[in-house]
Amino acid sequence: MSNTATIEKSKTEANENNLPLVQDNSSLSTFLRKVERIMIPLVPEMLNFVKPELKLGFEKINVIKERDAYYVQGGYALKLTKLNEIAVAAGIQISCGRNPEKFYDDAGRITNVKHYVQWTYRNIDGSTKRGEISGEYNYAEDIQKFTAKEDKLDDKGKVKLPKGEIDWNSVNQRRAKAGQLAESNAIYRAINKALPKLRGTYTAEELKKPFLVPCVIEDIADILAKHPELENEYLRKKLGLAGMLYADPQQVEKVKNEFRTSTPAPMFEEKPKAEKIEDAKVIEEKPKAAERKVEDPDEKLFPPGMVDKNERAKFYAEQFKDSPQEERTKVINDLIAKKKFERKNKATSIDTYSVAKQIEFIEMLWKLP
Repeated sequence: MSNTATIEKSKTEANENNLPLVQDNSSLSTFLRKVERIMIPLVPEMLNFVKPELKLGFEKINVIKERDAYYVQGGYALKLTKLNEIAVAAGIQISCGRNPEKFYDDAGRITNVKHYVQWTYRNIDGSTKRGEISGEYNYAEDIQKFTAKEDKLDDKGKVKLPKGEIDWNSVNQRRAKAGQLAESNAIYRAINKALPKLRGTYTAEELKKPFLVPCVIEDIADILAKHPELENEYLRKKLGLAGMLYADPQQVEKVKNEFRTSTPAPMFEEKPKAEKIEDAKVIEEKPKAAERKVEDPDEKLFPPGMVDKNERAKFYAEQFKDSPQEERTKVINDLIAKKKFERKNKATSIDTYSVAKQIEFIEMLWKLP
């Protein structure tokens, strides 16, 4: 097989979904018109194609709504795992930024989280975009968000949440995942900086179509096919022999064979699937000792209108679901001492029980006189 034929074969193999490599805006515009009805393009209509060795490739990312998205007001938002899959396909590099900032109320419950990530992305013109961006969780904003603006009805037409009341179930569920929500928001904002076409929500009908994700491809093979006189110089640099008068012929031939059978390389090496960032399990940092008060919560610790003792006990206990184990153990031991409760199995360490059992235990202790 000739060198030219090998290169053309490599280009075809690099796009297993028969998606093209484009190197000018005319080709890009033609391609986008063909796929806009069957895909969700995350590609700008115009790009700055200035380096002939850099071409725009594409990857198709399918979405299963029930698995990869969740419903929010206004449509469906992509889960963190799917956002990371899109980031990897596009060559977006995301890493941890400065330490998260966390704020607590007097009872040690989370009220605000600010999570930071750093990101980099290679443009088609060869430049690199980079930055640090934050994502936030805000308890007070959630209360406003989940306050009914009008009566909410169930499937039978009965009012399940009157106008002006707060959906505390939704508020508390989000509060329990405050750190994860802040991190997801930061990652979404980083990906959106690199891919401005990515929206926050999509309709169920839209998510039946796959996403068309752009990625920068360094097509050295095409350049060397058009300028074969550069091949020896390129191979010597690849071998680190640019300043040497002679090179090992066998080593040069080995690199030539590797080059002639290789596919155009992505500008960023794709991470193995096993290393994709999954939904983060965030463990809240323990607040300062002075901020933690283990006592019968007073009125200000509960949502307005929550007066039932059982409901208050459950609400109080669930605040510690995502706390560090040592914090839950301290809360339980303090309540045991305060309520003068006698454990039957004193020899069994509290931390050997499941988190769910510990939360039930806190709830039971709180309800004791």
